[in-house]
Amino acid sequence: MFRISRLLRISSSPLPYSYTKLTSFTESFSSNEKDIQQGDTRWIDGVRGIAAIMVVVSHLVISLHDSIIFPATPEAMRTNWVHWPFLHAPFEGFPWLATFFILSGWVNAIKPIALANAREPDKLLTSVSTSALRRSLRLMLPPTITTFGSWVLAQMGAYGMAHARGNDWMRSTSPSASATWGLAVRELGWSVYTNWTTGTNYYDGNQWCMLSFLRGSMTLYLVVMATARATPGMRRLILGALWLWSWRAHDEFVAIPTYSGILFAELSSVPGVYAFASSHTVVQNVVSLALFVAGWFMISVPNIHMDWATWYSFVFQDGGFKDTIYPGGGTVFHLTNYLGLFLLFAGILFSTSLQRFFVKPVFLWLGKLSLPIYLIHGPVLRTLGCWLLFGFTAPSSFTNAIGADGAVQKIPTAYPPLTVTREVFAVFTFFATVLFLASQWNDRVEPWCALVTKTVEDIVTGKRQLASITLGAMSREENGTANGNVASLA
Repeated sequence: MFRISRLLRISSSPLPYSYTKLTSFTESFSSNEKDIQQGDTRWIDGVRGIAAIMVVVSHLVISLHDSIIFPATPEAMRTNWVHWPFLHAPFEGFPWLATFFILSGWVNAIKPIALANAREPDKLLTSVSTSALRRSLRLMLPPTITTFGSWVLAQMGAYGMAHARGNDWMRSTSPSASATWGLAVRELGWSVYTNWTTGTNYYDGNQWCMLSFLRGSMTLYLVVMATARATPGMRRLILGALWLWSWRAHDEFVAIPTYSGILFAELSSVPGVYAFASSHTVVQNVVSLALFVAGWFMISVPNIHMDWATWYSFVFQDGGFKDTIYPGGGTVFHLTNYLGLFLLFAGILFSTSLQRFFVKPVFLWLGKLSLPIYLIHGPVLRTLGCWLLFGFTAPSSFTNAIGADGAVQKIPTAYPPLTVTREVFAVFTFFATVLFLASQWNDRVEPWCALVTKTVEDIVTGKRQLASITLGAMSREENGTANGNVASLA
């Protein structure tokens, strides 16, 4: 691959865009990662990249092989390897979404904590006030764009194959065309509104979590501002108390992951943590790996019929975690995944070897695309993906029905089973399409979102007059402003 990438760079003439993208992709596999330094958090981007792919995998599984999520019998749970510990983790969606929740708090807390530790509360408050506005816009614009895109696809009937051939989950999450264009416009506006008020979006159900990301960000900014003048010790004590409160209150989508992320950022800001881990081989090579393995075991817990998975009986049986660590009616599946992620992240934090693994260029590349991957994969799966899987296939049997005009109509009742070859081809093409579109989004849409965000920020802060804004003025903004601060799903 190194030779391929060199050959692509040899030509003295400008290369076509597709070749330059291929060069970037091949280099993502062949480049050597830099040495891990104290406080290096690049591995977080790598973990985000893996999590983004795992979310897509979980949606493919529930679309094509939902028996992996909904086992039919206890015997199937015990004998089928896809339900076994460690092997089941890639098929569940929540642990990977929870990964984004925690890492979002972690990443967004790094700079405020550094300023607080430097005893610069005024700079901290200024930074947070800017970040709160910028974060809101950068988080809300991309989902709104993809909602509009899904709305267009729905009005064109692009989800018809998903309704005709998809399973119950696919049909229930695929929007239909509106009766009139006036109704369509109203439904689009309502979907954008409810996306940020109730966490529901008719045109893209996968966006239910975006409200939690927004609420988590605002919670984080409020907490770091409230503790800006506290000593590091008192700030950590307050954060610990808030985390205990969130755990007892079972705030599983905002407070728990947000406070957990802030606490991990606090832990990673303590130089003694890295010094202790690096100076003790047992911690580096044994304890960290044990934590990581234990965490992976915990995030492999099944969501459906957990009681059939006897290897997790210590979680759900009377007197187990359900009664001692999860009192008060919390969701056992969610809280078990959070415990697993705490162990997993602690293992990575204490191990430079694990961090070095997650800074592989391909993982960092996927991490950079994590937000567009998440936003794009749903509509692509329900349109192109369904056509690749089920399109151009003649029904194998029919039934007769009387139509509204009294004529006899043949209604398909069965189709030939999906072949392995076709499924593999469809999944491969689907992934290639999602990654290509995500890369295009990152190159073309993200700079525009950054430009809009910068323009609104300048208006709010008085650097630009609202009446002076024109399309020409916006197009003359410096490219550096547009290309900076590339968004990811954190």
